[in-house]
Amino acid sequence: MKKVILAAAGVVALSITASAARAAEPVTVMTYIDAIPDQFVPQNEEKAQVLLKQMNADTQSEPGLVSFTILRETGRPNHFALLEVWKSEGDFATHLAAAHTRKFRNDLQSLIGSPYDTMVTIAMR
Repeated sequence: MKKVILAAAGVVALSITASAARAAEPVTVMTYIDAIPDQFVPQNEEKAQVLLKQMNADTQSEPGLVSFTILRETGRPNHFALLEVWKSEGDFATHLAAAHTRKFRNDLQSLIGSPYDTMVTIAMR
């Protein structure tokens, strides 16, 4: 019984150590945004672009930001992607909690045709 408890404690300690190590490494975040096309809601894609550009400007001064790039799909101009690189997962979490990020997501809700699709990644080793 004592061996099982010690083994479980070891697994928890390794898990906490791995989480702490992961929290200190850079993260790359991809967010896909599908705005409702202009053919259904006139000027919608342009409204989304304005919000995305403002988000980019507001994010540039955040601590821990390495890069923030807005991409637009060539064949479907209502599809956007945000490519963000942060020094740590904690920096990204701080960004998510920022007032301008919450405002951006709230304002964007009426313009999108599908839920936010965000993937937080770390480099494979």
